[in-house]
Amino acid sequence: MENKLSTNQINKNKSGRNYGIDLLRCFAMIMIVMLHTLSRSGLLTETEVASFKYEVVWFIEIFCYCAVDCFVIISGYVGLRSKFRISRILLLWLQVVFYNAVLTVVVQGISGELNAVSVLRAFLPVSTDAYWFFTQYFALCFFMPLINKLVMTVKVRQSAFFLGAMLVLFSVMPMIYAIPVDILGEFNEKLFFTERGYSVLWMIVMYFMGALLKRFVDEGGLSRVKAPVYAAVVLISDIIIWAIQYVCVSGDEVYSHYFVVSYTSPFVVAAAAGLVMLFSKFKFRPGIGKAISAVSAGAFSVYLIHSQNDVYPLFKTLVEQMLDYRVLKLLPCLLFTVVFVFIVGIVADFVRQLLFKALGINKLCKKSDKLFKSVSDGEI
Repeated sequence: MENKLSTNQINKNKSGRNYGIDLLRCFAMIMIVMLHTLSRSGLLTETEVASFKYEVVWFIEIFCYCAVDCFVIISGYVGLRSKFRISRILLLWLQVVFYNAVLTVVVQGISGELNAVSVLRAFLPVSTDAYWFFTQYFALCFFMPLINKLVMTVKVRQSAFFLGAMLVLFSVMPMIYAIPVDILGEFNEKLFFTERGYSVLWMIVMYFMGALLKRFVDEGGLSRVKAPVYAAVVLISDIIIWAIQYVCVSGDEVYSHYFVVSYTSPFVVAAAAGLVMLFSKFKFRPGIGKAISAVSAGAFSVYLIHSQNDVYPLFKTLVEQMLDYRVLKLLPCLLFTVVFVFIVGIVADFVRQLLFKALGINKLCKKSDKLFKSVSDGEI
């Protein structure tokens, strides 16, 4: 008998949790904080075009750009075989309301701008579109059971064909029609209303991709693909995006490169899918894996805290001083900032989790599952 732990024992707990995916949640959130730091600091728009600093900053931006797609693909990957529970949506909504309300009261209270309307709006995060990602994701949650059913019941080849058709329609074609070349006509970034990825339609496509990738893995279709292959997919995709960006800005006339630096860009999608599959290959012993899982549970709150409407201007003030930094000073400052924001968010959410547990909010939400089942079964 071998003393070595099997791959499943190392990388998963008894419930089949993939700790590599949990690690990606943390990494993707750090990437998102980096995206926000680069945009809010003015580094992307105020740095001299085509300079060395400009290219360094934009390569970091391009590398991190797939993070949002990663989060939705992960949802499909881990949610394929999960049972639909209304309590999960309710608990997520309460988590968003908690941070939005608390931060609104604290920040506006200190500045003396707090009023009843602001407090009311804080309790309506979807209606007020307080967080664009959550607004679209909230709608996606109600499509998840249907997508799961479709992926599990339809033949793999048919599902793959359907995904390919959606990617052509909602990824390839919008990119082509957004290329800033006169022969293609007027710039059209809203083709099929994917809004460069800021839409529930695009999230449905990404969730479908994640669910289908999980089915491929479960049926052994991707088991022979090694981690370096996925790493190469990510690297090559990012290099292609950076090269196109470089061509757009290095000539006599500067063209917009946002047709390829977009959540719906096929190269960004490839990088996101590659990262998900790469991290799914990572192996951890249960003790380390549980620690990673505990940290990843608070990853979404990092976004909710630093992107909150009243906090974001403060975040901008903090990072915009980096605009004048040279590259050698800029890089460590960027790294320190994103790690610091991430750690603060994780610690804050640990406190939030303890508070929710003490107040019995988790248990209260779970009671909604029985009520929802009774209603859906026609018992009420």
